[in-house]
Amino acid sequence: MLKIKNILFLLFITLSYSLHAENIPTDTLKIEINNAAPRVGDKVELSFETQFLNDEIKKQLPEGAQLAKMTSVFGEPTSSKLKKIINFQKSGKYTVGPFSFEFNGTKMITNSIEVYVAEALPFEPGIWIRYVETATEKYIIVEQLLGNKSDYKKTDNGFSYTVGGVSDKDELADIILNPTEGLEIRMRNGIENTRSKGGDIFAPGLTYSFKKYLITTTEEFKGKFKLKEKHLKNLPKKIKVEIDAVEINN
Repeated sequence: MLKIKNILFLLFITLSYSLHAENIPTDTLKIEINNAAPRVGDKVELSFETQFLNDEIKKQLPEGAQLAKMTSVFGEPTSSKLKKIINFQKSGKYTVGPFSFEFNGTKMITNSIEVYVAEALPFEPGIWIRYVETATEKYIIVEQLLGNKSDYKKTDNGFSYTVGGVSDKDELADIILNPTEGLEIRMRNGIENTRSKGGDIFAPGLTYSFKKYLITTTEEFKGKFKLKEKHLKNLPKKIKVEIDAVEINN
């Protein structure tokens, strides 16, 4: 008799939980990622919309108080999104999300984002090109490491130098835009920074360049296009170029 009572009790708890879960209202929440094609070890920014939280705070603020826009030290508006930093330890394709959680009796469910993680770059001069296709866009990524030279020199007050050295920016490679009829390649964004290795601050490092090119096609584009070295400009002499299957099909 005791076993039957225990079983009935467990069934009651399970049924009650199921009915509760079915009755919880749900809402969608958008997430975004600032880099859907990072390399192993890169820091990636994951952001969540917070309008639902702002709405709830407004309801519970005391009379006479209101939310104000956040600004930077320069007085410019800043994002109110909740942001977290993530990184990936292995290369491959990842799906981030959907995340789900309850907030004030509402189940919040996010969208999901596919992330394509490439192997970390070696610390040596070279150019690496890859093709990325997501649900919403197609693009080419051009990454380059360019050897720097030291600009150390003595001055009347001691010495001056640039940490990591300096490079010839004219040797940063670009893709020739619109290389064939009906295929449009335009630069979306890019960054540059200096990478150093070891503890010697006077030793020249490498200039890192990242360029993202958005791809669109028109009715005139026929067949397929395969990116080759001849479609690049400003190539430094004697530099390794790796093009990872950049092929665009109609």
